Amino acid sequence: MIFFHAGFRFGGPLTAVLMILLIVVVASGIFGAVLQHYLPRTMMEQVTFETVFEQIDRVRGLLREEADQIVAAACGARERPTQSAKAESAPAVASAATIVVGEDEAAILTRFYQNEMTPFLQESRPRGLRLADAGKAQEFFEELRTLLPPAVHGTVNDLEEICEEARQLLRQVHLHHWLHGWLIVHVPLSFALLFLGVVHAVMALRY
Repeated sequence: MIFFHAGFRFGGPLTAVLMILLIVVVASGIFGAVLQHYLPRTMMEQVTFETVFEQIDRVRGLLREEADQIVAAACGARERPTQSAKAESAPAVASAATIVVGEDEAAILTRFYQNEMTPFLQESRPRGLRLADAGKAQEFFEELRTLLPPAVHGTVNDLEEICEEARQLLRQVHLHHWLHGWLIVHVPLSFALLFLGVVHAVMALRY
């Protein structure tokens, strides 16, 4: 109707701006409608560990504490993998049963935890890290199992599960930003369109 009203022309500067805003607002609205239809279903399928969005940082912190305890239990009293005060005071979890490994195996596990897993769990956007990619992470954990005795494979499995949950939380954050980020464009331009539409109507009636 607006295109018919404008005679399929953009006209003067105000009319041209209104037409451009109209096109962008309609396009962003359609884009947002598609996202609102598609992303919730995708999130249900891909994020089985989905949690309340506002609690994601807290949950990631709990995962780091749990991983601290698991590695510390496997390495015995030699050294804790991190110096996290929260991890020191947190109660032991069921999966962190003490399985003391030899010094060489403890060094391998601790080195992996400090160099690979700790940065992955601490970074909010761990792009480029091997554990951020599910395929590379699976290969890495398989390699780690070959370097450690069978008695500690349960510990490796627990760490792998923690990484998988952390990846899913990151995936949830990514999808959440897509689900709501389009509004940053759509809402301000919609208000601008309404305001300039009123200005256009007043000027048309006046002149």
